[in-house]
Parts: sequence; structure tokens; C-alpha cells
Amino acid sequence: MNSEHLRRALTTKPQVYLENPQASYEKALQVAPEQWRSPESFRALLLKNPKVLDLTHNCLLTDPAERVINEDGEAVHCDGRCTNCWRVATPKLLGQ
Repeated sequence: MNSEHLRRALTTKPQVYLENPQASYEKALQVAPEQWRSPESFRALLLKNPKVLDLTHNCLLTDPAERVINEDGEAVHCDGRCTNCWRVATPKLLGQ
């Protein structure tokens, strides 16, 4: 990360870059969608969009056996962590 990347990251998401960014990086990479799961592609995305370091959840990867069942008897994949979820952010990252 050069100084311009760091400045943009700290302006965009200061807390995630100041409080244990290594742990956030590892967690975000672990749950990233397949197209960004390699360290190289994740790094390229991170340099373009520093917010992805805060995407440390992916509701699509949750265990179906542990999902909450709604009143219709259907499993609910969301557990309310939308601000940190790849599923919510991915369309915007893809320009949709």
C-alpha cells in the first residue's frame, strides 16, 4: 500500500485500518466471494475499494443447520450483519 492508498483507506474506514487490520484482512479474505478469494485478487480489490477490509461476514457461507427458522418454516440466511457482509456489497463492487 502506498501513501495515497493508505490515505484513502484511513479516510474511508479509519477504525478497521487502525484496529487490528491484519485480523480484518484474514477474516475478509476467508469469507470473500470466489472471484476475490486469492490474495492477489483480494489485494487488487482492496486497493481499489478500501471498504472491503470491513467485509468480514458472508451470510451465503453460513451453515444451513444453524440458520434461524422463520414463521413459515424456512431457514433465514441473514443474521443482521449486513454492513459487514459480502452478499450486500458484491453487486456494488461489480458495478451493478
